[in-house]
Amino acid sequence: AEQLNEKDMQILEMQDEVDRAGASLSAAYGDARSKVAKVNDVERELRNEQKRAEEAIMLQNETEKASAKHLQTISSLQQQLEHGQDSFKKLSQRLQDTELELASANKKLLLLEQNSTKEAQGSASQLKDVQTKLEHTRASSRQ
Repeated sequence: AEQLNEKDMQILEMQDEVDRAGASLSAAYGDARSKVAKVNDVERELRNEQKRAEEAIMLQNETEKASAKHLQTISSLQQQLEHGQDSFKKLSQRLQDTELELASANKKLLLLEQNSTKEAQGSASQLKDVQTKLEHTRASSRQ
């Protein structure tokens, strides 16, 4: 009976060891599941972060393209402005030349008007002289 008691005690001790090992294994399994869940969470966060990084890269590329297009538009507008300024300068020069020609033509016209007026006055004076002579001639021929 003593041996049986001893064997029962050994079985109980072994059962305690098995229970402790089972509890330890269960705790380790729970800890491992917790760590796997954390790893899964970290992987999910990394995938989300990678997606955000890819989106940021795409946005950066789009921004760079838009910026290049914007710079190209500015360059084109600057060229158009320069062309417009050149055209304006040419038109301004033509306008000045035309104004000078007009001033010269106005001077010539004024001189022509003055000369015409003088000639008209001279012709009127000659006409009066001729009329006066004609009247004297008529008056002398009546007598």
